[in-house]
Amino acid sequence: MASSSPLPSHLCSISQLSTHRPSDKVRFLGCVNQYHESTALLSLFHNFPSPQDRHIAQVDISQLLDTIDHQNLQVGAWLNIIGYVGPSPSRNRTKIQAIMLWSAGAVNLQQYETALVSRQTT
Repeated sequence: MASSSPLPSHLCSISQLSTHRPSDKVRFLGCVNQYHESTALLSLFHNFPSPQDRHIAQVDISQLLDTIDHQNLQVGAWLNIIGYVGPSPSRNRTKIQAIMLWSAGAVNLQQYETALVSRQTT
């Protein structure tokens, strides 16, 4: 008998998004770099695990436009995203179809990054 509950998302960093298959459900944290209103694409980054290696997620928020707080679209805002991985346009860029988005508030990046590292080693 198939379950009707939604599949859980995989917590990962933006740098790990490219290791997931298209249609995998993921959850990640990112900082707004750009928002393209005409395409409803949000560009997020997180320089982790290395400050020199910038990974970018292009997040399609077209399904969320009616419910989104537009302050979350400002450059520098930290956001939590849950969505599905799409085909990647390049090695350091991953496309995501967002199904949920909310502010990370005053996130403690060091604690978040430590949690990501500990998940990788378990």
